[in-house]
Amino acid sequence: TVLVWNAITMEVLARVPMEGERHACSLAFSSGNGKKLCAMTDDAMHSLSIWDWAGGGVCVAQCGTSAQPVAGLVCNGWITDGSSVEMCACGVGWLGYFRLWNGKLMKDSTVRADGSGS
Repeated sequence: TVLVWNAITMEVLARVPMEGERHACSLAFSSGNGKKLCAMTDDAMHSLSIWDWAGGGVCVAQCGTSAQPVAGLVCNGWITDGSSVEMCACGVGWLGYFRLWNGKLMKDSTVRADGSGS
């Protein structure tokens, strides 16, 4: 479970459940309104999930990212039309770009240290 709290009052604002034995290894809030929480888990595929923590902790979308460990996650926030959010995750020898578009989480591309990509 990930707790979202008010940094001034320390009041817990939301509890975001992580399924099964997984735990979050990297977190990022959407820029702008901060109402979405991007969470990278430490499972075999380092799953990326987007949570509407302000709307009751509902998982909006989820996908696997890489078999390689994750070192960081950044969320760009809502793009101008309000229906898309972009994220970037990185790890040992890889950098991945992801997009939540109309409720579907997609892997845009991955760049590896050897120059290969998808």
